[in-house]
Amino acid sequence: MAGHYDIKAVQYYAWLVKNTVRDDDVWAASTYPLLAPVTTVDFDLHKEKVVFELENNIADKSRATEADEDIIPLLHLINHHHSNDFFTTSSCAGRIIVTQSGPTSGYNVEWLYVSHKISEPSVVLEAMKGKILQNEGFEVWLKMESPIVAICARNLEAAQKLLIVAKGLGFKKPTLTGVHNKVMVSIVDNKKLEVPIAMNGTQLAPDTYIATCINLANKKLLSSRARFDKLAQALAPPPPLPPSPLGF
Repeated sequence: MAGHYDIKAVQYYAWLVKNTVRDDDVWAASTYPLLAPVTTVDFDLHKEKVVFELENNIADKSRATEADEDIIPLLHLINHHHSNDFFTTSSCAGRIIVTQSGPTSGYNVEWLYVSHKISEPSVVLEAMKGKILQNEGFEVWLKMESPIVAICARNLEAAQKLLIVAKGLGFKKPTLTGVHNKVMVSIVDNKKLEVPIAMNGTQLAPDTYIATCINLANKKLLSSRARFDKLAQALAPPPPLPPSPLGF
């Protein structure tokens, strides 16, 4: 089966880029990869494989080696959406982490604490105790990272519909990219927190201040998840029609 895109969808996409999309808004890739053909058969086979692996916890390459519990209901809604036009490829429910790295660490960052749940300040502070290195140039950061979902769409038209839904719910920078002949949509909230809490082995602020930052991180995480809850509501199947009073 030859792959193709509907010419009206391509024309609409070109109009969208020219008239409504800013570099800092809903755009994160060159136009040309998106115009490469992809067949319906390719999409359906890839979706079947990816969804099967997700639902059976196979081939998960994340640090946790499984999907985050709090985001599974949303992934299920997307993967089983009534349009059959989407499937998820990677995701995170959002997290609070404390990392330690040096000037030559590269990607070899030590995670002193990580949780996808609301974090008690005392637990985070306890996880740091005795682990802050005294080495010159080492930094310890407290971070809150918002949830993120990467979604493969069947075609440009389906991807644009999803972008419109996300923008309407207040997501500031959903992105549309072309990757290996696939149309990808990435949805992430803009809330985050990054605070240095130790440098060169010295804690930069008292525990009370760090506890305040952790509580703020918790609030931001809950706020981000509330926005993704709205996305789940928007993607949920419509309720069944009430029975007709006439009996048909």
